[in-house]
Amino acid sequence: MTLQEAADALKSRVTGKPALGGVLKFDLGGDGALVLDGKGGENAVGTTDAPADCTVSMSLQDLVELFQGRLQPTVAFMQGRMKVDGDMGLAMKLSALV
Repeated sequence: MTLQEAADALKSRVTGKPALGGVLKFDLGGDGALVLDGKGGENAVGTTDAPADCTVSMSLQDLVELFQGRLQPTVAFMQGRMKVDGDMGLAMKLSALV
């Protein structure tokens, strides 16, 4: 899956759901970044790196597995496959969206 395909997958998951209430960035290392901006009335997804209230660092492959339900967020965090920096409450809200 490419970065744009991951962005499209994230967008389809968050469209129509309540706004996240902040900006969350997926730092995917050399593959780029996905930014979920939920500060407005709706959630917007982009691939341009931007400052965020919370940054989730993981590989693109792990993000794909997360979207496909093959990787649980708690397991990824405990195994060190996902690192969270910033507003942990915002990261916790993400599980309800994806």
